[in-house]
Amino acid sequence: MTKNDVPALRTVLVATDLSPAAERALEAALGLARRAGAALHLVHAAGASGELAEAEGLPQWTAAAEQIEELARRLREAGLVVVGAPRLGRAA
Repeated sequence: MTKNDVPALRTVLVATDLSPAAERALEAALGLARRAGAALHLVHAAGASGELAEAEGLPQWTAAAEQIEELARRLREAGLVVVGAPRLGRAA
């Protein structure tokens, strides 16, 4: 296999915390997904429960969820299959 060969992929999973480093990882994942014709699963996970979610976490989570949804919309408009949505819940 040469460096230009792309393995047979159906899915590329990329997690983001919306930081500059995560943006660079997303760019790499986008390139791989495009070359392989794969769907991109975009994940942003955060845990919050009870009072934290209501007092502190929920406004931050809402802002992050809006950013993720906007990113997914732009990627879809660029012709990528983007799967997933932000989720708020308890860690496993």
